[in-house]
Amino acid sequence: MQPDVSRRRQTPTVHKAPPPPDRSKWQRARNEHWPFVDRDGQRHARGVPDQKNPIPVRVRVVWDRDGEEWIDGGARRWTQTAVLVTFDDHRLQVGGVWVVPSDVERR
Repeated sequence: MQPDVSRRRQTPTVHKAPPPPDRSKWQRARNEHWPFVDRDGQRHARGVPDQKNPIPVRVRVVWDRDGEEWIDGGARRWTQTAVLVTFDDHRLQVGGVWVVPSDVERR
């Protein structure tokens, strides 16, 4: 007599979660400079308006591992002491970096 296959318990399909992002490719911009620091020491840019049309610029970024590099981007927010330049780069966790104005030049 053969076993009844229809009654066998089926092994559920296991769906694996995607691997976490490869953070090893992310780098910190060593020359990052936020415009404000609150009482708790948290750096921020609250209250700095976003510009509808970014100004085309080149920004100097000093990467943790890759060193100094000039990158084309757009100045989107600024104060007298800091400029947010946005650009697309796989080394950044976010879409831009705050730097001092002397690290930015118009294109």
